[in-house]
Amino acid sequence: MRTGNDWLRLHAGFFSDSHVLMCRAGDCLDHLALISDDRDAMEGLLTALQQLAAQACTHGIQTLGAFARELSGLIRLASASGHLHPLVRHTLEHCMALMGWQLELIDPHTGLLALDDSEQRALLGVLACLCELGKRQEGRTGALERPAGAERRSAPTLQFAAASEV
Repeated sequence: MRTGNDWLRLHAGFFSDSHVLMCRAGDCLDHLALISDDRDAMEGLLTALQQLAAQACTHGIQTLGAFARELSGLIRLASASGHLHPLVRHTLEHCMALMGWQLELIDPHTGLLALDDSEQRALLGVLACLCELGKRQEGRTGALERPAGAERRSAPTLQFAAASEV
């Protein structure tokens, strides 16, 4: 029978590895704030998130793994134009902050993250809307514009019109 300390013993490197990956992803986001079309920074961000997703799934933290994997997919979509728009980057910063917070809340004895994924879903929804809006507006005007009222709200609370209304 396993005790509560078995998870920590079996998965000792997870916390240090995930911290390194989060720092790497944060550095890449910082670099993208300066140079939005830097392919190396974009690839570094994607690689860090993919490795974090793999590590989380390997260590049984499925919610975190799925979040990192979905972020990676949305970043690929958002960067298809060759650059990362500031609104997308800003939302990614919120996602990374939430991910860091969730890493801190993992019980080191059991490996459990006793949270629902509603905040993740909300941020992923905002990011998906920004990516889709960006694709449509780049086709029309060449630039993604800030949604009305976005400057007064944080990323998790941005509201967007349904696709049929845009």
